[in-house]
Amino acid sequence: MPRAATSGRSTGSWTGCGRSTPRATPSRAVALPLVRAAAAFAAGDHAETLALLEPIEGEIHRMGGSHAQWELFEETMVVSYLRQGRSERTRRGCSGAGSPARASARDARWLAQAETASGAV
Repeated sequence: MPRAATSGRSTGSWTGCGRSTPRATPSRAVALPLVRAAAAFAAGDHAETLALLEPIEGEIHRMGGSHAQWELFEETMVVSYLRQGRSERTRRGCSGAGSPARASARDARWLAQAETASGAV
């Protein structure tokens, strides 16, 4: 029998194995929605992308990784907001609320698209 199977550690799938362990909780609560959101985004289902990411937006950091990796999901949300015509949320996503140093030329383009879509320009 493999050692991991006898060690008492959780070796379950991304959906968890029913145990409440420190590793299982982020996997069930954060990682699975991130993976599903990435798949929804790739399929062009921006409503589903947002439905999966919005509830865990403040928890993505629990999975670890760099700020650049976290920003990938923030930017996924911004693009999904744009595609859904949700200009106000696009503006908030580009405002640098999570990281003031994050503002970029791409953010400026997204803001311009959001303003055009909302009729502000």
